[in-house]
Amino acid sequence: MGDFSLGSVQVEVQNMIPNVPSSLSGTNMHPLIDRKRQFVADYVNENIGSNAIDIKYQDVIILFSCAQTVKGMMMTSSNSGDVELGDFKKSRGDSFNTIARNFEEEGMHQVKLLGKNVSTYQTFYG
Repeated sequence: MGDFSLGSVQVEVQNMIPNVPSSLSGTNMHPLIDRKRQFVADYVNENIGSNAIDIKYQDVIILFSCAQTVKGMMMTSSNSGDVELGDFKKSRGDSFNTIARNFEEEGMHQVKLLGKNVSTYQTFYG
C-alpha cells in the first residue's frame, strides 16, 4: 500500500463490500470518502491530501468509508443481497446497521491509536 487517492480508497471499499449500487459507486462515492478523509485529518490534526493519503491513514479512512457506504446502501433500499467481509457474511435484512457500526467502531479504535498532533506555544510576559 503506497500513497492512495480517493479512487484507491473506493476500490478497497468496493472490494470489501460487494454489490454497491450504482447510485453510491463510482464518482458518487468520492464525496463520501472525502468527508471521511477530512474527518480523520481533523481528528489527528494533520493535513491529509486527497491524492496522497499516507499509508498510516489508509485503513482508518477505508473503515469509515465502508461504514458510510453500508449506511448509504440501507438508505437506498438496494437489493444488494449479502455483505461479505472475508468469512463473515450478513444478509441485507440481517442488519446493515450492525455492520456499519462494526466498521465505525473499528475505525474509531484505529484513529484513536494514531493520536492527535498537538502544538504547544510558550508565551512570555513582561
